[in-house]
Amino acid sequence: INGTGVWTGSAQLNGNIYTPLSSVGVETLYYTFTDFNGCVNLDSMQITNVSPITPNAGSDLALCLNAGSSTLVPFSNPGGSWSGPGISTAGLFDPIAAGVGTNTYTYTINSNSTCQANDQLQIVVHPIPAINAGLDDAICSGLSTTFSSTVNSGTAPYVYSWTPLTGIVGATNTNQITVSPLNTTS
Repeated sequence: INGTGVWTGSAQLNGNIYTPLSSVGVETLYYTFTDFNGCVNLDSMQITNVSPITPNAGSDLALCLNAGSSTLVPFSNPGGSWSGPGISTAGLFDPIAAGVGTNTYTYTINSNSTCQANDQLQIVVHPIPAINAGLDDAICSGLSTTFSSTVNSGTAPYVYSWTPLTGIVGATNTNQITVSPLNTTS
C-alpha cells in the first residue's frame, strides 16, 4: 500500500523510534496513515515501560582447583541464570570443569516483561602445587636426619606445614625440617 504514516502520542518518539528514557508506566502511541487517495486511518497501541532490573552478580573470586563445587549466590535479584565455563545455569560452579585460569561469568535476570539485564564477575582458578615430601626413610632412635620437600608448581610464596609435630626439631614452616625420634624403653 502506498502512502505515508506518522507516529504520535509521546515525547519519547523520534520519528519511528520509541526510546523510553525515564518514564515508567503505560503510554498510548498513535499511528496515522494516509494513502495516495487521501484516505486516512488511525490505530493505537499501548506500551508499558517497566523499571529496569539491575542485578549484582557479586564480587570476583579466586580459589584453588581442588576447592570443590560450590553454588554462586548473586548479591541481588535471585532467580536468574548463570553462564560461563564450569558453571550450571543454577550457579553450581566446578573449578575442575572450569580449569585453571581466569574466566568471566554472567548472571542474567529475565523479568516478567521484555527486560533482560546481566552482570558479570571473574573467577580465577589457581593450580594445585605439585609437591614432593621426599623419599621414605628409616632412622635410628636417638639420631636425627633432615628432610627436604620440593614444590614444582603453584603460586609462590609457598606456606609449609609439617605434621605430626612429635620429633621435629625446630621450625615446621619451612621446606626443610630436622627429625629426631624420641628414645623409648620397653
